[in-house]
Amino acid sequence: MKKRSKGRYPNLIIAGVNKAGTTSLFTYLAHHPDICSSSVKETCFFLYTRYSEKQPPTAEYLKYFFHCSDERYVMESTPAYFYGGRDVAEKLYALDQDTKVILILRNPVDRVLSFFKHKKSIMEIDRNVEFDEYLEKCRSFSEERLNERKNDNYFSLIGGLYSRYLRPWYDIFGESLRVVFFDDLTGDTPGMMKSLCDWLDLDKDIYADQSLFTVENKSIGYKNAGIHRAAIKLNDMLEKALRKNVAVKAVLRKVYYAVNGKEEKPSVDVESLEWLRGYYAESNKDVADFLKSTGCRNLPPWLD
Repeated sequence: MKKRSKGRYPNLIIAGVNKAGTTSLFTYLAHHPDICSSSVKETCFFLYTRYSEKQPPTAEYLKYFFHCSDERYVMESTPAYFYGGRDVAEKLYALDQDTKVILILRNPVDRVLSFFKHKKSIMEIDRNVEFDEYLEKCRSFSEERLNERKNDNYFSLIGGLYSRYLRPWYDIFGESLRVVFFDDLTGDTPGMMKSLCDWLDLDKDIYADQSLFTVENKSIGYKNAGIHRAAIKLNDMLEKALRKNVAVKAVLRKVYYAVNGKEEKPSVDVESLEWLRGYYAESNKDVADFLKSTGCRNLPPWLD
């Protein structure tokens, strides 16, 4: 790609999906010397397109990449891009037609549970709300209202209907799109990273170092709400600095979990799980059939 005098647009984008390991994948790829990552993990720049809002000048987007120079790839990760479908995909393609896109999919039943837990952990959903109450709230919104940014906390249910959003990304990016799975990221992290290096035509020897594979963006409960609220605010303020010092971030995270962390597992009734499996069954089948038609093999059990 031609080097720009004031930053470079990304040519490697993790475009989806939320709570499927995108933060970990972004962190692992950022370790590669031939990849320069954005100053914050999620720029969210083209979500303006998804929500039909006025978009700032694209020059603002470049600010996230001013520090990049002659690396082979410039990368960002905004997993909610996936749900912008064709409109967002076309915007990204117009920036650089050599852009490669990674989509990482997760069993939608597990994903909606993880999303619920995450939103409670960052205090956007009350910690006393039960999972069945949350699902009922999600179902109470019309699709039109769910497409408003202010209601994003309740989009996670329909957000697992991947078949609604997948095809336009393939239409636009074709062989420059790679679908991977959370199952492989957690089950064989080195193997998945080496496979991505082959696809990106990068040296994969760096991923022989197992110490690189820390778990990122883990959702965890809290003991003291005031301390947790302050920690969330501080983390947001320091994200750019912590992205540059991942070892420091890991130590701070470990200390914080020990002081104020609390493992919380949502109570999930059997009826809700059965309902979710039925809700996603048709979409999962459509995704499996489509991916097989593109030559994708070794699908995870929830798709096979």
